[in-house]
Amino acid sequence: MKKRQHRRPLPDLETILSSIDIDVENGTFTHKHRPLSSFASEHGQNTWNRRFAGKPAGWVDKKGYLQITINYKKYMAHRLLWKVATGEEPEELDHIDRNQLNNRKDNLRAATRSENNLNRRMSKYNSTGFNGIYRGRNGRWVAQLKLGGIAKHLGAFDTIEEAVAARHGAEQALSHMSKIGHFEQQNARRTKHESGNAG
Repeated sequence: MKKRQHRRPLPDLETILSSIDIDVENGTFTHKHRPLSSFASEHGQNTWNRRFAGKPAGWVDKKGYLQITINYKKYMAHRLLWKVATGEEPEELDHIDRNQLNNRKDNLRAATRSENNLNRRMSKYNSTGFNGIYRGRNGRWVAQLKLGGIAKHLGAFDTIEEAVAARHGAEQALSHMSKIGHFEQQNARRTKHESGNAG
């Protein structure tokens, strides 16, 4: 089984804002003139600033996400924007319209891994027009949902409408359980904090 890699913690806000001009509303990123402290030499500083300062920041990786380098380390641009806008570093960020390059704040939302997977772009091999729906060998419509990388069978149905309804119902149930989980975690942290203060 492939081991999940932990996300690299983002730089502090001062470091981000001193390196990149981030337009939260439009989702754009522009290199700022960087100070000597960001480089090994004055020559390196001058060369970099002549080449990049004032120009759009980042490049698109093989998965279609904009990446930006700060102090020789790569970060996903939408995570940098979210931290600037909210001060938070969520477990996952979801592009609502499924366009990984639409990094406007109102197109992003904090999500769990399961919620993010639900909004994943449809595979180019999908011929039904619906995520998690395919036609089985016996001609019936099969619905499934991936949880933690494992496909959960939701049933086989006579019509595609029934299969889509089953998939939709499972998505709604999962989303509801995730929200409950978020609430319970927040409540547990609040209780722990209050208990610590009381001691």
